[in-house]
Amino acid sequence: MKHVFLASFLFAFVFSANAQNLVFKNQVENKNIASTQPVTYFVRANKTELINYLKTIGGTYKYSIKNYHHVTIPFNKVNELARQPFLQSINHHIQHPTPLNDSMRVKARVNQVHNGNYPLPQGYTGNGVLIGFIDDGVDFNHPDFQDASGNTRVLAIWDQTQVFDAVRTPPAYGYGQIWDSTDINAGICTSVDNSGHGTTVAGTACGNGFSTGTHAGAAPNSWVVMVKSNYSLPDWLGSVADAVDYMYKLADSLNMPCVVNASVGDYYGTHDGRDPAAQYIDSLIQAKRGRLMVAALGNSGQLAPYHLETYVGADTSFTWFEYNAPGGGDAFPYGSVYFEVYSDTADFQNVQFSVGADQVSPAYKHRGQGNFRNAFDFLDSTVTDTILSPAGNILGIVDYYAEVIYGDVLMLQVHMKQPDSSMYNWRFSTTGSGRFDVWSGEWLGISDMVNTGVPTVATFPDIVNYVSPDSAKTMVSSFQCLSSVVTVANYNNIQNYIGYDLNPVALGEPEGQIASTSSRGPTRDNREKPDVAATGNVTFSPGPLPILASLISLAPHKLLPDGMHMRNGGTSMASPVVSGIGGLLLERCPQMRWDEFGNYIRTSAYTDSFTGSGWNMAYGYGKVNAFGAITQTVYSVNVSGDSVICEGDPALLTAAAGLQTYTWSTGSATSSTSFDTTETIWLTGVDMAGCKSDTSFINVVVNALPSVTISLDTNWFTAESVLGIYYQWYLNGGPISGATNSSYYPLVNGDYWVMVTDANGCTSSSTMLPYGGASINEFGDNWLSVYPNPFTNMLTIDTKLNCTVTIRNSIGQVVLANSIAKTISTGDWETGIYHVTVSSPESVQTFKLVKSR
Repeated sequence: MKHVFLASFLFAFVFSANAQNLVFKNQVENKNIASTQPVTYFVRANKTELINYLKTIGGTYKYSIKNYHHVTIPFNKVNELARQPFLQSINHHIQHPTPLNDSMRVKARVNQVHNGNYPLPQGYTGNGVLIGFIDDGVDFNHPDFQDASGNTRVLAIWDQTQVFDAVRTPPAYGYGQIWDSTDINAGICTSVDNSGHGTTVAGTACGNGFSTGTHAGAAPNSWVVMVKSNYSLPDWLGSVADAVDYMYKLADSLNMPCVVNASVGDYYGTHDGRDPAAQYIDSLIQAKRGRLMVAALGNSGQLAPYHLETYVGADTSFTWFEYNAPGGGDAFPYGSVYFEVYSDTADFQNVQFSVGADQVSPAYKHRGQGNFRNAFDFLDSTVTDTILSPAGNILGIVDYYAEVIYGDVLMLQVHMKQPDSSMYNWRFSTTGSGRFDVWSGEWLGISDMVNTGVPTVATFPDIVNYVSPDSAKTMVSSFQCLSSVVTVANYNNIQNYIGYDLNPVALGEPEGQIASTSSRGPTRDNREKPDVAATGNVTFSPGPLPILASLISLAPHKLLPDGMHMRNGGTSMASPVVSGIGGLLLERCPQMRWDEFGNYIRTSAYTDSFTGSGWNMAYGYGKVNAFGAITQTVYSVNVSGDSVICEGDPALLTAAAGLQTYTWSTGSATSSTSFDTTETIWLTGVDMAGCKSDTSFINVVVNALPSVTISLDTNWFTAESVLGIYYQWYLNGGPISGATNSSYYPLVNGDYWVMVTDANGCTSSSTMLPYGGASINEFGDNWLSVYPNPFTNMLTIDTKLNCTVTIRNSIGQVVLANSIAKTISTGDWETGIYHVTVSSPESVQTFKLVKSR
């Protein structure tokens, strides 16, 4: 299976004569594209003048991102656009197109999600979710992309390779043709998948297995949209940005969440996601919830080291670049030395660089060195150095072009046309302080770096300062480096199976180990990529029916015995595993945000003896775990409040804040609800990601109220209660301090009642009884009066006769004996009932008084 990965490299240039000659002449004027074919570019220009100019040439203005405008123009107008005075630069890509499940479902733990294993409330298969693909097309005639009635599950195909058509070309983009599901069902769609790549990728994510009942994808009930990519477009990354824009807008029109899969990529560029296409894609993903994107890491793991990272110091270090013969790649039609340097501007300010020539045979010998330069001395222009031998012979003429791109990235192009000898190694020397990265190799159409056969220090003393290329940071370059995109590495799936001819096939790599072809992270700016690894080599998936028929006779070992599923692999097949899992998550949580998705994927990944623990540049955080990811979205809503109430009392339950919706059995749609009956109250919620909670059940207990009656016996109130155990007496609506027994002696006139409380805290009140028996005690013909009653700190006894007073407390102790005082201080007496005896010559009177607090 071909791994459709687009390897290309970036030229962003200002149109001085030299800069144009450096890249534009060979890469645009000589491009084999029909003169009127629409092509896309990101450009920097005055917006108003640009839009006016596009109207005159039949171009399309699409959108802007930061300082770039994305446009479509006829190819024969590119040179004319380049000469316009309002234009500042064109972001131009030179492309090097390199064509990049049952076992999958087991290893990715997808079957548990389909089955709805506990704690999931149901099974999830991608219902109501749109999964989009940027790829080689799809064979919509394969039964795995049809429903039980034979209707297509492919809602739309935008074939970017098709010529302009007044009816089918989307006006918003200005190129390619679109067919919808009605066209597909009617048999009038002419887009085909000639490689099988797009069909197998889509099948891994979305195939339903209807052809044989096996090999369903991760999200077999999802809907499909395919954008067939045109790898020959001068600004291919711009067409990817258009594709993502189109698919999200289609999903919006259908009110569906959407995950986009990109099993294609570009190995050349800044490797940090700062290019305008990546930035626009990032803005689309973050624009609203329910938009996810997954991309393949790349398949360059088996290639010779082609990444160089140099930390520049005071000692001059160097790396050798080799001559690239004509036909060694498509970057230039002549023999050359070419590579590009990328660095954050702050890391290249103090770097001096130079190109020199070293003889290799018959002995290593330094032959000559150019001038050391600083890139910031010639930004947006081209300078030329001549490298001379000690005898004054020209060894090579080197052109440098430097530009600050994407706001803070320094790009330095180094170019030599037909140097004096194809046998020299060309040293790129640096000194000063800083760091930079280079990605370069003959397979990209540019110069290889020397990695093997390096001489010893004894043979060539300069080699002590040699910096060798490595295999780190070999992931693809653009949107795959975005934090908003989940980027996927490839580990080996099944390695032994029975082919269509019933012969066993053994492929030899350890099952479960990272595939030898899988690229490595991190990004240029050292952010952690990949995020996760998934099964890639070897995955069986639906293929285009014509290719399946051909493989039966030509390569039966690449087919299963069912004849409907073909072999594919690479990170191209690992990526749709995670895209399909994204579809499962979006069915459960249709408003999931990109960062939530990435966090679920990373934190649920499982590790084993192959992966080790923690993040690494091969596996990311481990192997993808669909069941582990989706179970993290299962939750219950915490509810607080009264679940035990008293008969007749309203109660309030309050749920945790922050949910999008609340649904109570009482009918309430807010975060709280009130109720006053015995029942089971339930609540379901939906969080901001659209994940529905488990149902929270609150069993409400309603306790019966205690009952109480009161009676008045002479001067005492008595309460009789059923269930009540705590008492509080009230006078005229206010509680009487300390009156908490079942009986009470009233001290003043007024309305009395008692409130009784049971063990559950339920309360009832008695009826009210009036009391009028408390007053100043008068005896005979007003010969004696005692007040106040009740008393606190002072007691007055007023008599007109010669009397003595004796007072005893409730247990008979004398507290005042034979006193004739009218006013008595009682502050130190205990509260309670006292008996007063007043003796006169004619009479003896005894009565009760009460001391209150």
